[in-house]
Amino acid sequence: MFDKFEPFLRLNKQDFIFVPNRYEIWMKGQMIGNGNTTSEITAKVSLFDGDEKMEILFDSALLNKELATKNIFDEFITSSDRLQLITIPENTNVENMGITMFKSKIGATRNQKSFNYNEPYCCNVFLQNGAIVKITFSYSNPEKLVEFYNDGIINYSDQTVNDLFYELRNDFQKFRKKTLNLPLTMRFSCDVYDVDNNKIINNEKGYFQLNAEEVTLNTYDESGDYIRFYDNDNKLFCEYVVMGGQTIVHQEVGALDITSKGLPFVNMKYSKNE
Repeated sequence: MFDKFEPFLRLNKQDFIFVPNRYEIWMKGQMIGNGNTTSEITAKVSLFDGDEKMEILFDSALLNKELATKNIFDEFITSSDRLQLITIPENTNVENMGITMFKSKIGATRNQKSFNYNEPYCCNVFLQNGAIVKITFSYSNPEKLVEFYNDGIINYSDQTVNDLFYELRNDFQKFRKKTLNLPLTMRFSCDVYDVDNNKIINNEKGYFQLNAEEVTLNTYDESGDYIRFYDNDNKLFCEYVVMGGQTIVHQEVGALDITSKGLPFVNMKYSKNE
């Protein structure tokens, strides 16, 4: 029903706007409120004490008692069927299964936070074909869920909104995000497959280097060989250049299998279809 993602990837914080047409409020498995609203939910990147955070703004005389006018979230991550803005304190005035789960998976995002009744610890963003169709807020004081929907009644496609989800549709950015988790001081071997699952580069070994535009595996011998991974029309391409500057592979990548050479053992797999 909703777009799928690889869980627990950290995303770049970016601005976005969502215009709902209705809401629901749930507590203990029961709907305790619902109605219509067109109050914008606006997300923007802000600096607080030098730290980049996500600020959710919501102005509604009807619903600000349920959702505060300003809500600050520390991290922006993926879950299997949603994107999540979260604030997970090490020390807080409440506990629940959601906060405990986040602590075990990614750790606390700040040392201290006491939540008021209308302050959520999590904002869930649901997409269909890259468009936001639903945003929900999870609370812990007490536990409740406030949900906002856009059922296609309101057309706000003409608004100028940053393409928040570019990196999730772009194969190169998906691969680059995975490489950010690699210990880049280690040597790795790399097998590369094309979109038909044919191996096109076999067991090349080297060190990874990353920047915003490309990921490069430089061999650790004196040959000067390297593999460059880059974006080509939202697809992941590779260029394999050997001694003398000759390019022997230059095509779209379907999958990679990357394994550390030495300890600790690290293995990372990438697939275009994941």
